[in-house]
Amino acid sequence: MSEQENKDSAQPIADSTPKAAPKKKAAGEKASRSKKTPGLRVTAQKDGFRRAGREWSTAAIDVPVSELSKEQIAQLNGERLLSVQEIEIGQ
Repeated sequence: MSEQENKDSAQPIADSTPKAAPKKKAAGEKASRSKKTPGLRVTAQKDGFRRAGREWSTAAIDVPVSELSKEQIAQLNGERLLSVQEIEIGQ
């Protein structure tokens, strides 16, 4: 066999270098990359207050905006007996 034929028929040598294991994510990294959903945090001045077809309490209740109609959101925002904050809910 000529030298040229040897070069043409040579096969690449497999890389036997060990591959680094994928790095594990720190707990904080996973949380920061989780999907965020727009929501409302609603707090009533008294327990059992009803508005927009739901019952509210003095403890803050987080509701994804996707669960509310535009009309319900307007009712909540327009009610002076409710505190409504726009938030992001992590999933």
